[in-house]
Amino acid sequence: MAETFATASYKERFIGSLNLMQSLIILCLVALGVGLAVHNAPPVILLLYGLFFLACYGGLAYYDIDEVIHVYLKYILEKKRFCWTSRQLTEFIGIKSFRGDLVETQDERLLSVLKVFPRDIGGLADDDLNLLLAGYKIFLNELSANIQI
Repeated sequence: MAETFATASYKERFIGSLNLMQSLIILCLVALGVGLAVHNAPPVILLLYGLFFLACYGGLAYYDIDEVIHVYLKYILEKKRFCWTSRQLTEFIGIKSFRGDLVETQDERLLSVLKVFPRDIGGLADDDLNLLLAGYKIFLNELSANIQI
């Protein structure tokens, strides 16, 4: 969602361009790095941790990665309200069961959903357009069952 004047909120900045939560995350990462250095971690580990720290700082400062992670975790951990295969929902829309790509309705009809992709026909030459429309007309006329669009 884009932030507008009405939805914008003031966030106090503490360390550089980081807000309070981001500053606390960076301070925890700094404390962990100092702990690694004090306990004589190998130089390779310190170098890798330094790169990790820079990536975290960049993600927090420029991409607000903490908010993105918060949204993902909130979605994963929240209880879902209903399942699309729940009994109430399937009875409401008239579905008896699912069989692979087919849906069996309460009146024992089997339905299938086709996924089609649009095609831009604005740039086609007249001959190509007529050929395409003729092929589509043949396809529709040869169908033995009704379709709904």
